[in-house]
Amino acid sequence: MKKLSFLLLMFSVFLFSSCEDDHEDDIVCCTIYDYEIFILPENADGENLIETGAITTENVKLYYQNDGNWISSNNIAFIEDSEGQDILRIFASDKLDENDRSETRLVIDGVEEFLTTEFNTENGAIITKIWLNEEVVFDTSSENENGNLIEITL
Repeated sequence: MKKLSFLLLMFSVFLFSSCEDDHEDDIVCCTIYDYEIFILPENADGENLIETGAITTENVKLYYQNDGNWISSNNIAFIEDSEGQDILRIFASDKLDENDRSETRLVIDGVEEFLTTEFNTENGAIITKIWLNEEVVFDTSSENENGNLIEITL
């Protein structure tokens, strides 16, 4: 009987000690994909070109760079209301290079704008930095007064 009790006790200790997770840090809780970029197109006088009717979804084209080629995107720009103003919502390319960056070409009423987007890919893909025509316009490591809203003067 003592042997049986001892074996049961040892089995219980083995069972409970083997249930520990030695790879706790490998567990990914959530996967987030954030490719949205919000754009406020304005003229030199600061007028919102969407609200004046000068820009519509019909005269906005979006292209993604893929292996050196520009591919037309079916993620057509959407106009949505944000804090009382109309803005464009586009999606950055999900084709990332070795530096976790993507290239997106936006053509608004014939004017080309180039967006380079850098992502944190640790638990998905979250935009951390955006360049508009090689000028940094969004960076999570600094204060961003407008969040991820980019103002473009046309």
